[in-house]
Amino acid sequence: MNSVTYFEPSFDELNKLSPMSLHNWIINCRKYEGMLNQLINMPYFRFWSVISYNREVIASLESYLINATRSYRLHPKMKSIEVKVLLSSIHKLVFKVWVRVLLSKESEVSC
Repeated sequence: MNSVTYFEPSFDELNKLSPMSLHNWIINCRKYEGMLNQLINMPYFRFWSVISYNREVIASLESYLINATRSYRLHPKMKSIEVKVLLSSIHKLVFKVWVRVLLSKESEVSC
């Protein structure tokens, strides 16, 4: 599984950001979203194998926790509908992955 690191330009960087750079950031966010969807939809044994042995995936999940901006502190350039929906989707997926990691009730049968 290819892991994608989440990054978000700082407020000052966003002031100087070109439309092309913003587009590239959105593309990176979509790749991150795709990685999360792939991880969430894995069967029990594969999910736990990836979580246990692929440290890049954990680093990728941590990168979101470290770099994500709170929704109420978004830069005006990031307040477009497309970006808000994308960031909301990523937020929900990261939450689902961490819930799946933290809950010990999952079994091979209940997946």
